[in-house]
Amino acid sequence: MEKIIAACATDDGTAFIERHFGDAQKFDIYQLNEDGFECIGSVMNTAPEERQHADPRKAAGIGAVLKERKVNVLVSRQFGPNLKRVRKQFVPVIARVSIVEEGLKLVRDNIDRVLEELKRGEERNHLVLRGQASDKSEKPAKKTSDKAATTAPYKPDKAARKSATKAPFFIPYQQPDEPPREAGLIQVRIPIEDLSENQIQLVGHLNRAVDTMNTLYRHQVWSRTSAMLDFLETVRDFLPEELHRRLDEYICILNLQNGPWAFIPRKNPLLAIGEKTVREAAKQAQRQADFDEFSPFFYGAVPFPEKAGFYPAAFSEADLQTMDEEARQVNTIVEEDGEGNYRSIRNEQRFQELCEKAVGHLSAARKYSEDAEFTLYLDAKIEELRTGSQEARRLADYHWIRHNSKVDLVLSTALEVYLDAWQNLKGSACGAVLVRNDSMEELLRKFVGKVADWERQAPWDWRREEIDPALLPRLKFVDVCTWSGDYVTSPQTVLAQSLPNDEWVGKNIGTVNMLYRNTGEAVHRVRGNLLAEEFLPAEIVEQYGSQLYYSKQIHAILHEIGHTTGRQDPDHPGQPSAYLKEEYSPLEEARAELFSMWSAQSAVQAGIISQETADAGQYSMLLSMINSLKFEASQAHNIARNVIFHFLQKEEGIQTVSEEGKSKLSLDLSRLHSLVEELLGRIGNIKAAGDRAAAIALRREFCFEDPMRPEIESRTASIPLGTGLIFPELKEKDGTFLRDLVYPEFIRQAKFNRET
Repeated sequence: MEKIIAACATDDGTAFIERHFGDAQKFDIYQLNEDGFECIGSVMNTAPEERQHADPRKAAGIGAVLKERKVNVLVSRQFGPNLKRVRKQFVPVIARVSIVEEGLKLVRDNIDRVLEELKRGEERNHLVLRGQASDKSEKPAKKTSDKAATTAPYKPDKAARKSATKAPFFIPYQQPDEPPREAGLIQVRIPIEDLSENQIQLVGHLNRAVDTMNTLYRHQVWSRTSAMLDFLETVRDFLPEELHRRLDEYICILNLQNGPWAFIPRKNPLLAIGEKTVREAAKQAQRQADFDEFSPFFYGAVPFPEKAGFYPAAFSEADLQTMDEEARQVNTIVEEDGEGNYRSIRNEQRFQELCEKAVGHLSAARKYSEDAEFTLYLDAKIEELRTGSQEARRLADYHWIRHNSKVDLVLSTALEVYLDAWQNLKGSACGAVLVRNDSMEELLRKFVGKVADWERQAPWDWRREEIDPALLPRLKFVDVCTWSGDYVTSPQTVLAQSLPNDEWVGKNIGTVNMLYRNTGEAVHRVRGNLLAEEFLPAEIVEQYGSQLYYSKQIHAILHEIGHTTGRQDPDHPGQPSAYLKEEYSPLEEARAELFSMWSAQSAVQAGIISQETADAGQYSMLLSMINSLKFEASQAHNIARNVIFHFLQKEEGIQTVSEEGKSKLSLDLSRLHSLVEELLGRIGNIKAAGDRAAAIALRREFCFEDPMRPEIESRTASIPLGTGLIFPELKEKDGTFLRDLVYPEFIRQAKFNRET
């Protein structure tokens, strides 16, 4: 048997790099056989100028060195655009794991496949080897019989946690009338080495304030989530030990979704333990009444309430019209007084105890602030949490937009309105602690410099003609230290965000557009380019695959800038959601997606980004559209992408080709810009005019279940859906936060502690 000598791309000897093979700082070399593997050396990559992945000479230089060491297999998370050239000398193995040791185990377990490719010489193919997320034998059975095969645990044992602290691992779940799926859990890397001692203390206290918002958010979704979790944790002790893992997986998914429904599709997960078994355990635990209440969620389909926890179930639109303006405020909920009368109450009053806990942590944090404006922001935020008044909220927004602190905070009882699927009026609670990352500062500055031009050139009728430079959006590239509430809504992970959402603030004070770096990287470590490899032609993947992640970040920030553009026509001033109602969010998300696609080409003409980056961004958007087609179009982002896809398909901007017996999709880049401009102008005018009828007509014309939906579902079955982010905690000693980071288990994060 031919010897396998494998070179692994790594920086630290433990994890694969998240860049191309040739960009590694070193290549650890292992000899493998069916029994195992051993390290036999290491080659340093000593020529940084040769590690630029756009350099086609790179592989030849590195390849010669590795050939001298008898290397015949290359193992990495990803390879560059010269993969065809690499295959002539080596068998490239793309390992869908993060840890080198786990990747070598995959090679060992697939040694026959590797040897077969070696024999093929220059005609060989690369191999894609996946860990447990892609092992179909480990997926749960559709039925919930207690005798069904058990699935892999969602958390590794202690030894595995020590050696693979950054590797993603996966948990199974299933929803009614949906196929079995998996979600990935991944630790988020937090850069704290450049923070001052004061900033470390500031982060520690702000983290605790943010954690309090999660309980408030869960009440807004469904007030009984905590009771359901308490019931499950109680009956665990009365279940057979061999079923504990299934229960733990279910509990993990509930926390991953932050309630009994996923964000997309809006369905509850099913419990993979027989109903009779759980009923008997509940009886032994003396929790029969709780079982009766919660079992419909475990074993059936419970529709998501469009009103969430913001309005009583019987509350009607006519009832809303009879109430005062306070009932329409974003940070209020409507309650019934027990006698058939309705009243509105601010979140800050309804959840006063939780808000006061957050205030306590903010008060402890403020003395460590090194930026005077940020201190004023914390003071204003404290007042907002105590009163909830519009004046306090806007004052907090003002100071937030103006501060220059490296450490940042987003915290609100009412922010994004997606949870209110009935009126799109009520915001949901959330919190995030952020650290400014300066690596993209110059690029962001150039984008801001183009906003005025983009507004003047926009293909809609009502443009902002006078643009105060002080009101241009501020762009921040940030790393997330922790987040809670509306940010924890699997399977969606927020990539970027434009805040505040108050229309008055945006037009009179300005906005901040944030791109979340480390959380985006974590999601990419779970999913990689799997979707691209499945649905884009091979030549497109080879040309753009290495830039898809970066270009997706560019698309996300341009998307958020899009939210800040345009204005209402004089006959429809104020908040457009007041006119468009449930059509507002899908329409606005479509406008922002199209703005990003449209402005990317302008950024090329301005010399800000390359044409290849812009084109890769269009393909990253195509992948988002394809992914949205696998779900019923009922959520704002899905509806938006569904509409754009079918419009472009109708106009032949999206083309279908057959490759290796599979349907692949590509873009007609020569026509794409004009088509995007056409639809962007149409949607921009609908929003400006508050034309709800036109919005409905657009959705009905282009938003529908695509014929490819079953095929997309089948071909994406092995791709993780949803990412559970595990944020580290700062160790604390004698009331002082230390620089030591500790990663808890996913469900042990402080935000999920109901006593926070």
